Amino acid sequence: MTDRSGASWLVYLLGALCTGVIVAAVLVVGPASGSQAPVTRTATVAEGVVQSTVSGSGTLQPASKVGVNFATSGTLMGVFVKVGEHVRGGQLLAEINPTSAASSLRSAEMNLATAKASYQGTLEGLTPEEVRENEISAAQAATSVSSAQQSLRQAQETAKSDEASAAATVSQDEVSLEHTERSVAVEATSAQDSVNQATSQLHSEEQTVTAARSQLEEAKAELASEKAKGAPEAKLSAAESKVASAEATLKADEAKVTEAANSLTNAQNSQAAQVIKGEDSIDSARNAVTNSKLSESATKLKDRQTVAQEQTSVTTAKQSMEATLASNETKAAPPTHSSVVSAENSVKSAELSVEDALRTVSETKLYAPTEGVVASIKNSVGEAVSGTGGGTSSGESSASSGAGASSSSHSSTSTSGTSTTGTSSSTGGGAGSTRSSSSGAGAASHGAGSAGAGSAGAGTSEAGTGSGSGV
Repeated sequence: MTDRSGASWLVYLLGALCTGVIVAAVLVVGPASGSQAPVTRTATVAEGVVQSTVSGSGTLQPASKVGVNFATSGTLMGVFVKVGEHVRGGQLLAEINPTSAASSLRSAEMNLATAKASYQGTLEGLTPEEVRENEISAAQAATSVSSAQQSLRQAQETAKSDEASAAATVSQDEVSLEHTERSVAVEATSAQDSVNQATSQLHSEEQTVTAARSQLEEAKAELASEKAKGAPEAKLSAAESKVASAEATLKADEAKVTEAANSLTNAQNSQAAQVIKGEDSIDSARNAVTNSKLSESATKLKDRQTVAQEQTSVTTAKQSMEATLASNETKAAPPTHSSVVSAENSVKSAELSVEDALRTVSETKLYAPTEGVVASIKNSVGEAVSGTGGGTSSGESSASSGAGASSSSHSSTSTSGTSTTGTSSSTGGGAGSTRSSSSGAGAASHGAGSAGAGSAGAGTSEAGTGSGSGV
C-alpha cells in the first residue's frame, strides 16, 4: 500500500514536471507564426541529464548572401571555382577576355603622353627646331610669292609679244590683200586691152575683106566688059589675071579675119579665166586677213586669261605668306592663360581616361567580395557576358556567407535539432530553426546542418546532445 502510494506520487510529480517543461518551452520558443520574425537564441553546451525531448522543423536561410558579376562586358575566358566550393574574400572567381580593355588602356596611355607633351610644349614655347621650321616656312612662302610674281611678269611679256606678232600678221595680210587687189586689177586691165586689141584687129581684117570683095567684083565686071567688047586676047588675059589676083587677095583677107576672130575668142577666154583667178586670189587674201584677225582676238583672250590666272596666283601666294607669318607669330607668342589651362585640362582628362581604362582592365577579373560558398554559376566559358556592375541575372556566380551559406537561386531547406539526454538549441540564421531548453546534466555536442548548395549551418546544444541536419 505504501509502495502504491509512493508510485502514484511519483507519477503525479512527473506529470507536473512535463507540464511545466511544455509551458516553459512554449514561453521560450513561442507559438509558430508566419508573421512573426524568427528569434535566435544561443546557449552554452553543458553536461546534464535529459529530462525531455523537443523537436521542430522549418526553413533554414543563410545569414547573408551576395551576388557577384562583372562590371564590364566581354567573353568569358575562365571560371576558377565550382558550385559548392568554399571561397575566401578576394579569391579570383572568373575572368573575361582582357584584349579590348588592354588595347583601350594603351590608347589612353598614348593620349596621356601626347597631352603631357602638348602641355609641356605650351609652357616651354617653341623649340629651336620649331623656330627653324617657322623660318623655313616663311622663306618658302616668300619664294612662292616671288615665283608667282615672276610668272605674272612672264605672262604679261608673252601677252605683249603675242599682241605685236598678231597685229603684224594682220597688217601683213592686209598689205597682201591690197597687193592682190592691185595685181588683179592690172591683170584685168591687161586682159581687157588684149580683148580690145583683138576686137580692133578683127574689125580691121573684116574691113580689108570687104575692100577685097569690092575689088574682086570690079575685076570681074571689067573682065565681063572686055569680053563683051571683044577685046583682044591680051586685054582679056590681063582682066582675067586681075580677077584671079583679087580672088587670091580676098581669100587671104578672109583667112586673116578668121585668125583675128580666133584671137578675139582667146583673149575673151583668157580674160574670163583671169577674172576667176583674180577673184579667187582676192578671196584668199581676204580670208587670210579675217583669219589673222580672229587669231589675234583668240590670242588676246588667251593671254588675258593667263595674266588673270597669274595675278590670282600672286594674290593667293601673298595671302598664304601672310597666313604663314601670322601663324608663326602666334606660335612664337608666349602661352596665354587660357591655352595653359586648356592644356592642363587635356592632361587631366587623359589621366581620367587612363584611370577608367585601368579600372576596366581590373574589372575583367571577378573576385569574391566575402567568404562564403558558391551557390550557382550562370555562364559558361566562351559565352558573352553583359556587365551589369552587380547582381546575378547575367553574372557568373553567387555566394553566401555567415553562420550558414545558401544560394540566391535555390530554395532553402529545412533543418531540425533534437536532443536525447537534454535540450538542444541550434543556430544557423535560418527561419523556423528548432529552439528548446531544459535543465539537467548530459554530454555536450555540436550539430551541423547544410542548406542550399552545400552551405553549412552551425548549431550548439545545451545540457544535452543535439544534432542538426539539412538537405
